[in-house]
Amino acid sequence: MGAHSKRASRTLYEAPIQYYQSQSDHYFNSRMYNFSEDGLYFESIHALEPESRITIMMPNYAPETAGPEAFQSYLVEIRWCQDRSEQEKPRYGVGVRILEKVIHDPQTLNRRNVNPVICVEMCLIRQVSALWMDPSVSVQTAFNIWAICRKAILNPISSTF
Repeated sequence: MGAHSKRASRTLYEAPIQYYQSQSDHYFNSRMYNFSEDGLYFESIHALEPESRITIMMPNYAPETAGPEAFQSYLVEIRWCQDRSEQEKPRYGVGVRILEKVIHDPQTLNRRNVNPVICVEMCLIRQVSALWMDPSVSVQTAFNIWAICRKAILNPISSTF
């Protein structure tokens, strides 16, 4: 039997996602099409490097559900990326392995596979998202606030405001 014979059972599930690479301050919108306990599949307009790590955000986070939207975000490793482009329209199928599942809930911070730094960043993202919706705040200002706070979260000793 091949290497994929031990793969966890996949469940068809279509949902919007956003992802970013660890050194990037830019999120990319995408769509997930299936998931399992240890991985998921989504399509992107960007090719992603196998073995690299990205963070996937679930914009429709719903903690009361049993599906992938029960978590706010995932730290994942790219397992494979296949070109599925059609007539000058770039499209890549991406399979990932889930490394960490993140919920922002103080009672779950001590659970295994929950990263408190990502939880703090999730709170920040929700607050900045609220700023983006405020017509009196420019998108650039909201983004700048997010970038400064993210730098402080990731490098707390060396960051200054």
